[in-house]
Amino acid sequence: MRQIIGYKCLFIFLLIHLSCNNTKANLNKTTPYLQYLESKYKDSNFWISEDGMYGVSFRGYTDDLSEWHKDIILKSDSIDFFAIKQYPQFSRNFHYLEKLKNLKTLKINNGNISNIPDFVINLKYLEYLVLDNNNIKEIPKNINQLNKLKKLKLNNNKITMLPNSICNITTLEELTFSGNLITEIPKNIGNLKNLKGLSLDYNKYLKSIPESIKKLNKLSTLSFDSCTSLISYPKNLEDMKNLKRLSFQDMYLEDGDIPEFVWKSTHIKSLNLENNKLTELPKEIGNLINLETLLVNKNYLTSLPEEIGNCTKINTLWVDGNRLKTLPKSICNIEMIDSFYSRYNPWEWLPECVDDGTFRLRSGNVPGVERR
Repeated sequence: MRQIIGYKCLFIFLLIHLSCNNTKANLNKTTPYLQYLESKYKDSNFWISEDGMYGVSFRGYTDDLSEWHKDIILKSDSIDFFAIKQYPQFSRNFHYLEKLKNLKTLKINNGNISNIPDFVINLKYLEYLVLDNNNIKEIPKNINQLNKLKKLKLNNNKITMLPNSICNITTLEELTFSGNLITEIPKNIGNLKNLKGLSLDYNKYLKSIPESIKKLNKLSTLSFDSCTSLISYPKNLEDMKNLKRLSFQDMYLEDGDIPEFVWKSTHIKSLNLENNKLTELPKEIGNLINLETLLVNKNYLTSLPEEIGNCTKINTLWVDGNRLKTLPKSICNIEMIDSFYSRYNPWEWLPECVDDGTFRLRSGNVPGVERR
C-alpha cells in the first residue's frame, strides 16, 4: 500500500514539474517577427500568446518609433494587444491602427490624439480602451457600439461631458475619467450594473452626482479627489454596501463639509481625507467599525476624538502635517497599527499604552516624546 501511494505521489510530482516546464516554455516562446521587433525596439515589449496572437507595447522614452506603423502591418491580423506610450508624434499615423481588426486591448498614453475615430468604435472585440494623457475633447455618441468593453480609461484629457450612450455599455467594469473638465455625469450611470471602479477625481467643475449611482451594487471605490466644486451628493449613499474605499483628498474641506453619508457607511475600509482644512474629526467616526485605513495627513487637526477607539481594525493611520500634541488613550483599543506617519506635529506626550503592542510598525514611526 505504501509503495502504491509513493508511486502516486511521484506521478503527481512529475505532472506538476512538466506543467511548470511547459508554462515556462510558453512564456519564452519566440518567432522571427518577435526577434525582429526586439532587436529594433530595445525599450519596448513584445510577446506571443498561446493562441498565436501578438502583443506589442511601444515605449517612446528611448526607442525611435518613427516606423512603428510599418512594422505592425506585417502581422496586422494577428495582433490583439497594442499599446504605445510617450510618443507625441503618434497622432500623425493613428489611422494605421485601422488595420488591426482583432484588437482586444488598445492603450495610447501621451500620443497627442485629439479624437476617437470611427475605426476604434468599430473594433468589435475590444475589451480594454485606455487613452490617458491626450487632448481628447469629446467622446463619440456611438461609443456604446463597443459592447464588449470592460475597461474605459480617459484620464487627463480635455473632455467636458460624457454622452448618455456610455451608460448603455453594461459590460463596463471600470470607468475612469480623472483630470478632465466634466461638469456633470449622465443621469443613467446606474445602468452600468457591472461597474466595480469609478474615478471622478480631479474634475474641478463637477458639481453633483446623479441619484442613480446608488444602483451600482458592485462599486467598491469612489474617489472625489480635487472635485472642488462638488457640493451635492445623493441621499443614502451609505446603502451601497459593497463600497469599501472613499476618498476626498485635496477638496479644501472644512469642518462640517464632509457629507453625512460617510459617517453612516459602517462597511467602508478606507477613508482618505488628506490635504484639506479640517481642524477636527466628528465623534461619528467611531461608527466606522470596519475601517482599516484612515488618512488625515496635511490638515489642521489639533486632536483626534476618543471615539476613534471604536475603529479597532485600523492598521494604517497617517496624521503627519497637523497640529497634534497627543493621541487619545482610546487609540490603544485598536488591535494593531503597522503604518503610522506622524511627522510635522508639535507632539508633547503620548499615552503609555502606545508601547504595549498597539504600534507594531512596518512603516513610519512613533514620536519619542513623554509617555503619560
